[in-house]
Amino acid sequence: RKVLDNFFEPAKKADPEYRETYLAIGELALAKNDFDLASKAFAEGLGHFPDDADMHFGLARAFAPSDRIPMIASLEKALACNTNHAPSYLLMADHFIDAEDYKQAQNTLDEALAVNPSHPEAWSYRAVLAHLASDTSGESTNRERALANWPNNPSVDHLIGRKLSQKYRFT
Repeated sequence: RKVLDNFFEPAKKADPEYRETYLAIGELALAKNDFDLASKAFAEGLGHFPDDADMHFGLARAFAPSDRIPMIASLEKALACNTNHAPSYLLMADHFIDAEDYKQAQNTLDEALAVNPSHPEAWSYRAVLAHLASDTSGESTNRERALANWPNNPSVDHLIGRKLSQKYRFT
């Protein structure tokens, strides 16, 4: 709260048209799991920058844990502003995996990989989909592709493990 009050609020008052301030406030709020503050920061930023894909994406991330309908609406707006916004495709794919719509998740990942063919997160999601389809060869290949540019990237295994742990059912 002190960072917000001492740094970001004065910066926002000094230059309300500086885009990065709204993004920084929203990202800080997301990092602290304050989704209400994040949604307010991104919504305020959208008041100044209505066609900013990053603002719409931030708003989608603020809604992701609680309300999927406005999350999807925000992602669609982000993609309308920038059809090459890979993070929006990835969040949408994450949603489709959660909804067990694996075909749509695969199509969305194809869109993300068309933007960036070596995106580690997209290949990680592909590894998840391969695992869920009991395709061990595909899972291994996709994981290797995710690690191609940074062999020790911890976010690859973290993402794969997090998504797969959400799919396991225990009695």
